[in-house]
Amino acid sequence: MSKLRQAFREHAALLGVQSDYGSQLDEDQKKDLRDRIGAAKRASVESLGPAYSVTMQVEGSAVEEVVLADARPIFAEHLQYLWKVLVEEEEWILRRVGSVTMRNCALVPNGSESIRVKDAVDAFLRFTDKPIIASRHAVTSGLAQACQDGVVGVGRGTTPANLQARYCKKTVSLDPNEDGVWIIPPFEPELPKQQALDEETGIRKDVLSIGLEGEGAGVTEPEDKRVQTKPTSVSCFRVRGAVPMEDWGELFRCFVRPAATMGLKHMRLGIEFEMEAKPESPLSMDDAMLKAMKEAAQQLGLKLEIE
Repeated sequence: MSKLRQAFREHAALLGVQSDYGSQLDEDQKKDLRDRIGAAKRASVESLGPAYSVTMQVEGSAVEEVVLADARPIFAEHLQYLWKVLVEEEEWILRRVGSVTMRNCALVPNGSESIRVKDAVDAFLRFTDKPIIASRHAVTSGLAQACQDGVVGVGRGTTPANLQARYCKKTVSLDPNEDGVWIIPPFEPELPKQQALDEETGIRKDVLSIGLEGEGAGVTEPEDKRVQTKPTSVSCFRVRGAVPMEDWGELFRCFVRPAATMGLKHMRLGIEFEMEAKPESPLSMDDAMLKAMKEAAQQLGLKLEIE
């Protein structure tokens, strides 16, 4: 710290000389003064890192410190080095909130409790009794992993009592800014009919199938496990099938986004929705939502058929 003070004093003194007597100096003296000011400025900047080599964390009445084993001459690089030590070595700053941390922070609901995902993220950003996180996604990525492991469940809906979709023990994509997403107690998910196991053969019958075209391509996967030959090259592939409403959000993550990075010649995307009204409550042609769908279909160049 004394070296830093001395460097700043010398730099400030040289700036004072330039301000008070700069107009009275000849060209050689001005050049010499500029060089000395530049050297003093570099020395003061290089002294910043070694002067700040101790980091302290306060938790309650306990104080924990970390002494950096090295220092960087450029302060920006010194801060990057400090960030790496605190994130990767000391784990003071979390890139992902694990299930143990979630339990300690009361983010695993019990009984009929539920927690809004946005509230859980804000709790780590606002309250000092929570660990420091590297970003908002540290919470959502941890929640997604906990949902996949069956530690918590995730629901989407306006209220916890009116959820449109529920996820547990499956992959789910979470946005820290998304409204209407809730952390709910874990539950045993029901297998969709399309994924029921055949009692006789034990072969999983998926409605969603992937067809491959190309050299050496065999039969369609995964409709039949008895693949004749493995394709050596693929010139075209198609994805077709019925998808449950709660899994529509996964289509973009699993198919569209990866395909956009594959450098394909063409990527043709289409949709086919078939909605059937209840016999006891048919829809009216003047229904506001139906009119909005008609207008959206016209704007997007889609064909809307009404029976």
